[in-house]
Amino acid sequence: IMNTLLIYPFQIIEWNNKDEEPRMPLSITYLGAAVRKAGYPVSLLDLRVEQQKRKIRFNLPVSFEGDGAKLLTKMMEDKIVENNVEIVGINCLYSGLFPVVIHLAKQIKSLNPKIKVSIGGIHPTIYTKEILDQYNDIIDYIVIGEGESTFIKLMDCLSSNKLSAIPKLDGLAYHDGNETILNPVKGYIKDL
Repeated sequence: IMNTLLIYPFQIIEWNNKDEEPRMPLSITYLGAAVRKAGYPVSLLDLRVEQQKRKIRFNLPVSFEGDGAKLLTKMMEDKIVENNVEIVGINCLYSGLFPVVIHLAKQIKSLNPKIKVSIGGIHPTIYTKEILDQYNDIIDYIVIGEGESTFIKLMDCLSSNKLSAIPKLDGLAYHDGNETILNPVKGYIKDL
C-alpha cells in the first residue's frame, strides 16, 4: 500500500497587492477523500495556509533560495520523510503556481528519486505535452481533468506493480523512453 502526500503549493504572486483569501483546498481534499476511500494512507499539506500563517511574501523575480521558500519546502520534505511517502500529488490550479510546482518536484526527486511525482490541475491539463517534454526527469505523471478516478487507478497499478496497465488508464499522461504518452479523458465523473 502506497503512502501518499497531496500538496497545494505556496504562492509566489499576489492578487491586487494582497494575499489570496484563505480557503479550503478543494482539489486536494476531494482527491484525498477518494484516496482514503480506496484504502491508501494519505496526508494533505496546504503550503499556502502555512505561508499565510507565517506571513511569508515573495518579490519577483522569485528566488527559491530565500528563507521563506526554504522553510515551506522543508515542511514538505519533513512530511515526506515522517510518513514514508511513495507518491506525491501536487495541484497546479493556475499557471502562476507552476514555478512552485516545478521547484517542489525538483526537491522531492533530490530527496528521493524513487518517489513518484504526479501533478494535476488546470495548468497541467492544458499544457500536458509541453510539461512532460521539458520536465520528464522530475514529473512522472500528469492527471488530466478530474483526478479522483485516474489517480486511484494509477496508485493501484503502482502499488500492485502492474505497470503494464498504466498505458490503458484514461486521463493519464507520462513519458515512456523518448515518447510522451497522452491518454485522453474518455469519461467524466457522473455523480460528483
